[in-house]
Amino acid sequence: MNILDKLKNLHKEYRKRKLRKKMERINPAPKEYRQWEHRCWGDKIDIIRLNPNGTFRIVGWLPQRPKHGDKLIYDAKSGHKAVGYIVNVEYCRNPRDMFFADVIPFEYYQQK
Repeated sequence: MNILDKLKNLHKEYRKRKLRKKMERINPAPKEYRQWEHRCWGDKIDIIRLNPNGTFRIVGWLPQRPKHGDKLIYDAKSGHKAVGYIVNVEYCRNPRDMFFADVIPFEYYQQK
């Protein structure tokens, strides 16, 4: 591993740590939503598009709508489970359980 790769990894870890601290300030007790548990009518989370800035957009219908800083655990293309932070939540009036949000991919999910 050369020095350039080490610097890239350090920068990536720094950005992850900075994002984690920012999300902890926004929502100190985040709720986790597992996408595969929300697949039926009236209780669903779908990824609708990838944004150019590296985030992705979701739409959902949940009895308890997410807040800024909550976590979404989803299936990544690599086959692993990944964690992302929910931001820019927009709640709909009709139906009341519908929302749109952006998700910032964070890291692969580590089962405890």
